[in-house]
Amino acid sequence: MRERTTPVFVYGTLIFGPVLDRVLTRRPEMCRAAAPGFAARKMPGATYPGMVAVDQSVAGGVLLLELTEVELSLLDDYEGPPYRREIIAVVDDLGRVVEAFADLVDDVEVTDQPWTSREFFESHLDDFLVALDAASLSGP
Repeated sequence: MRERTTPVFVYGTLIFGPVLDRVLTRRPEMCRAAAPGFAARKMPGATYPGMVAVDQSVAGGVLLLELTEVELSLLDDYEGPPYRREIIAVVDDLGRVVEAFADLVDDVEVTDQPWTSREFFESHLDDFLVALDAASLSGP
């Protein structure tokens, strides 16, 4: 039996199944979700985003459900600095407000440019997966 954990709201690279496959070695149960009062922004020199508090914004993403403590640890290892896990209120695909973990960054870590999953998918996902595979082969 799986231990229950707080759901995790993801908004960047982890919304893509192939990335989850590499980080968690499985695709957990998930649903679409949104984080009112937050925005995913481009980070300088990176293809992945950081999420910051922004009034009158909504960050779209996915809620990962029923993760184990080991999987939460894997997500922490994947994210690393400058991300910090906080509990925020998100709205799931049924309109329910849910408390979830989310990895946030400070305003100084991001640009004013929005990060979009479409641009990442079309322009960066393939190279990102190659880099993830290379990193897993080289070890910790």
